[in-house]
Amino acid sequence: MKSKYSGCSKILKTISDPSRFIILLLLLEKAYYVMDLKKKLKIEATLLSHHLMVLRKEGILISKREGKHVLYTLAPDVKLKGAKKGFCFKCMNISLK
Repeated sequence: MKSKYSGCSKILKTISDPSRFIILLLLLEKAYYVMDLKKKLKIEATLLSHHLMVLRKEGILISKREGKHVLYTLAPDVKLKGAKKGFCFKCMNISLK
């Protein structure tokens, strides 16, 4: 059964992975190059690449190639506006304390 919340459940499934959620938390503060994310997360490059691809396909991240390096940021509409820290998805907001 498809409902107006099916997109919401897909986003929740996407961000439920601990590594992906940590990526989002890191990118909430600033943009990161892949090599810096790899150092922070201490995971294999192939696994990090997979997580970044999943987040990018969902429209949560954007990437920008700078020579041999790729810089990742949150998509402009994903970061909560104003003083609150958190995420704004199409169907819900997640506010962090």
